[in-house]
Amino acid sequence: MLVLLSLSALLQTELAACGLCRPLADIAESKLVALVTHLLLQQGSIPVGKMGSMLHQLTNNHSLPAHLKERYGGLKKFLQRYEQVFVFENDHPYNPHVALRYPPSAAGANVGPAGAGPAGQGHATGAAT
Repeated sequence: MLVLLSLSALLQTELAACGLCRPLADIAESKLVALVTHLLLQQGSIPVGKMGSMLHQLTNNHSLPAHLKERYGGLKKFLQRYEQVFVFENDHPYNPHVALRYPPSAAGANVGPAGAGPAGQGHATGAAT
């Protein structure tokens, strides 16, 4: 918990600067991927459920879990769209650990969903698809 609080204090300024402390409809997928990547670099492998709690807490966005569920089917399915960045362990069918795929690509956070090219192309957050 102390590590999470320290991480939270460090990221608050960065989150405000990049616009993550606002409604999900205004948050680009690439920013969420960048935040998850940053957390995984700091923490290592994390269960998806804990990752969801950390994102919720760090972004101070209480609607984040509901929006992820509605738009993507949940955080796990959202992260699975970025299979070139994240890898899931086979330790639990519903709450597996997620980790960075190594070696991480140089443009890890700039990579779009699997088969969609760079982030932001064809998958504008908030736009009807």
